[in-house]
Amino acid sequence: MSTIRLRYSANCRPCGAVLSPGSEAVWDRTAKSATCVGCVDSPALVGGAADPFAGPAVDRGIAGASARAEYERRSPYGGDTISTQYPRIGNILRWLAGEPQHVAAWLKGSVGEERLGLVFDRIPHAWVLHDRAVPASKANIDHILVVPSGVFVIDAKRYKGKITWSAGHLRVNGRDQTRLGEGILRQVTMIAQALPSEPDVRVTGVLCFVDGSFETRPPFGPGTFVVHSPRTLRYALERPGSYSFDDRQRLAGLLSEAFPPAAS
Repeated sequence: MSTIRLRYSANCRPCGAVLSPGSEAVWDRTAKSATCVGCVDSPALVGGAADPFAGPAVDRGIAGASARAEYERRSPYGGDTISTQYPRIGNILRWLAGEPQHVAAWLKGSVGEERLGLVFDRIPHAWVLHDRAVPASKANIDHILVVPSGVFVIDAKRYKGKITWSAGHLRVNGRDQTRLGEGILRQVTMIAQALPSEPDVRVTGVLCFVDGSFETRPPFGPGTFVVHSPRTLRYALERPGSYSFDDRQRLAGLLSEAFPPAAS
């Protein structure tokens, strides 16, 4: 938490006052919320149950951490060590060394998650959970976001080529990839099952293609999941909704406990 001058208007979380751009406020980077100087200095709001920053401890995780760790473990050529030692030609050296494709895929996936993570971390009013472990499983969830319009579970994909939606089928370079939706639907179900006390929560499953070119304008999908580009997904996540700060904080705490970071 730090005292800053706001670049955009915001509402003080404790008192609800509108804070105009240029106002001095205390900014909570984790919760992405502002508190006016008057509330920070108020004895009634400092150190007690009414502390504006009180709430569940939420470990946000690190985007792409477990995929990068798996790449480092599998790489017979030192993983990113080559890039660290030879920053200008590291990628070329790895290519010349003939790193197996199934090993390089872990690095490719990690980079995709990291790139999306940078986008998500800049979204106002969002609680962002990166790289979450699924209990009793080797699987992981790339990103969970709790925003005013609900909960989004997001699977990052780095498929290259033309991405289209036609006759109920997702195609990448002409190949039917609709099956990718099966994984995100399982994650949506797991998220809902982790929130038994929140039966009405809106959970949206998203396949986000970080690379590739869209011949069909996103978003699109069968309704059970949605396909987005990073740009259209950001717009969807920034939409207004009915979930208050306290709602989002509560949901993020429950989901962080149910799905801890996959890599520490």
